[in-house]
Amino acid sequence: MLELIIGLSWILHKYADAYIVGGLLALNALIGFLEEQKAAVWFEALENSFRSMPNAQRWVWSVVPPGNCSGDVLRIRAGISYRGPEVLNGDLAVDQSA
Repeated sequence: MLELIIGLSWILHKYADAYIVGGLLALNALIGFLEEQKAAVWFEALENSFRSMPNAQRWVWSVVPPGNCSGDVLRIRAGISYRGPEVLNGDLAVDQSA
């Protein structure tokens, strides 16, 4: 809508109005971009704070980084999902009674 106002102001030779609305549109775009960048930084920090470490059985049960679980048996608590592990073959059984 603001672009339409700029166009009509330009056609009607009201250049001051077109410049003012164009400036406000550019300022709004700049503020939106900066807020989006700030939100992305906060979201990444929030996502990193919730990242947890799975228990994996190699020789004994131990805590390992999520990206380092290839070929391991994982003990996963309810409600926690980890990035990286996939069921490559076989069956997946879930017991939620405990």
